[in-house]
Amino acid sequence: TMKPLDLLTIQSGGILTKAGNTGISGGVLSYPGGGTPLIIHAVGLASDNTTITSLLQGGNGQGNGNISFIKTGNGILTLQPGASAIAGVGGNVAGGQTEINQGALKLDGGNNTLYFNNFLSLIGGTLDLNGNAQTSRLFDGGSTFNGGGTITGIAGSTFVENLDGANRNFSGTITGAVAFQKTGANNTLSMFSDSTTTGDILIAAGTTQMRDSARFSGTLNLDINYGVLTLDNNVGTINENDRI
Repeated sequence: TMKPLDLLTIQSGGILTKAGNTGISGGVLSYPGGGTPLIIHAVGLASDNTTITSLLQGGNGQGNGNISFIKTGNGILTLQPGASAIAGVGGNVAGGQTEINQGALKLDGGNNTLYFNNFLSLIGGTLDLNGNAQTSRLFDGGSTFNGGGTITGIAGSTFVENLDGANRNFSGTITGAVAFQKTGANNTLSMFSDSTTTGDILIAAGTTQMRDSARFSGTLNLDINYGVLTLDNNVGTINENDRI
């Protein structure tokens, strides 16, 4: 636990948390950009939880594609940055790409617990929105079904995919009650897996392309508004005749 104005700068590149560790609270947790990413190893069982309530700052800057923060280990890491006692510092102003490899990263700091419009690589594990809205530039680079991680959340959870000008792939799934919105013009998001979320789907800009096993099998509401939804059975290994 740190005092409100205390600053803890991580330069070693990693924090290891074990079962029974209650987490880091108070002050500001800072990690410099341009070097080794901050890696949180939340080891133990899938039910073991570590909570960080400290303010977060540093990284490689908003919208920077270089990796700044990595979540590994089977356990849960909950981010719960509160209101700042420092003028000009928000709850989380740590920029650069966030990468989730294992376990769960749970967002509990309100809307955009992760810094707004940063890159998010969901290679494995789970992003739990926990009833919050998050705007990110999501991708995992995979092109096979069930090849990435999972976005999930209770009712009230919204994930806004705001792509930059590049085309991106997402081979993971969207589950729970997450509302999904695709924004960002002049790009294509290619999806490869069945997303069972019961939340609303909005294709608001650019192109969303569904290949292989890609489906929105759980939603009752799909709105295409100034965007394009392509159901593609011409490329890939699997043909689906019931994608929406």
